[in-house]
Amino acid sequence: MKRSYGKLLALVLVGMGSSCSAVYEDLDPCQQNVGFVYDYNMSFADAFPSSPTDMNLYVFNQDSLFVTTYSGSAMELSNGMYGMPVSMPAGTYHLVAWGGNTADLYETSPLTEGVSAMKDLTVRLRRQENGQLQQAQGLDKLLQGVSSINIDSTDHSQATVHLMNNTKQLVFIIQTDDGNALNPEDYHFSITAQNGKMAFNNDMLEDFPVTYTEFVKSSMSQDGLDVLKAEINTLRLMADQEARLQIFANESKGNILDIDLIAYLKMFKSTYYSNMSDQEWLDRNTSFNIVFFMDPNTGMITTLQIGPWKIVLVDHEL
Repeated sequence: MKRSYGKLLALVLVGMGSSCSAVYEDLDPCQQNVGFVYDYNMSFADAFPSSPTDMNLYVFNQDSLFVTTYSGSAMELSNGMYGMPVSMPAGTYHLVAWGGNTADLYETSPLTEGVSAMKDLTVRLRRQENGQLQQAQGLDKLLQGVSSINIDSTDHSQATVHLMNNTKQLVFIIQTDDGNALNPEDYHFSITAQNGKMAFNNDMLEDFPVTYTEFVKSSMSQDGLDVLKAEINTLRLMADQEARLQIFANESKGNILDIDLIAYLKMFKSTYYSNMSDQEWLDRNTSFNIVFFMDPNTGMITTLQIGPWKIVLVDHEL
């Protein structure tokens, strides 16, 4: 008889542990968690745990009306995923996640509970009153993703938001054919694009263009090679829009390069990714390294190299 009672007690405990339809003082209530996964990258692997980002989770009801916001650092959940616990009544909800949209750099539209819709949620780089912006500082990751969750009051609820990084890092190197060093103060880099305002679903919204300038620039000497190096951050690059890259030289030389950066980046998509759309390829990549070769006699850029491929420039107005 002892063994029979033991088996019966074990069955009762298992049944109680598999559901949270009733609340007992010695049992946890139903848990609701939203996990974040940053796997929309060229590694096709979750990179979120290696550098967790403070997240803002905007919750909308099944009619796409604003309910509430959860903000803070993502924590490791019981399943090993990074995310945050939430607490909402039973129902179906739409989730919009933004990470890194800090108030010092971005304007996130205010939302009113029960009134604002998902389409009212926008994220925009802060700028001057006239709408113009010269973005000259580095940008941390700006993560975005959408998902949904079904809250069941009788069971645990879990949703996963897959994230994309909108911030792109471009590293430029200029090398002269004769190997002579270049003075960093004589050269200025910029990327101009209309990519400073994003909708809830990461679509670009019409806005004033943003001009991104170098936040790091220096001369480098290594293994007998002297080069000029500059780094620029920009936000999401669109396959169907221009992003104008310009390099300006002092001493009345003017623009020594003026090209549509997007056109060149798309040229260098490897055939290995031929089944991937140009937009997906641009979105999954977060960094690009470009080497420019300069004719020391004319001071003009003659060739650019991205990865192992080189292009000889004939028309600098492409």
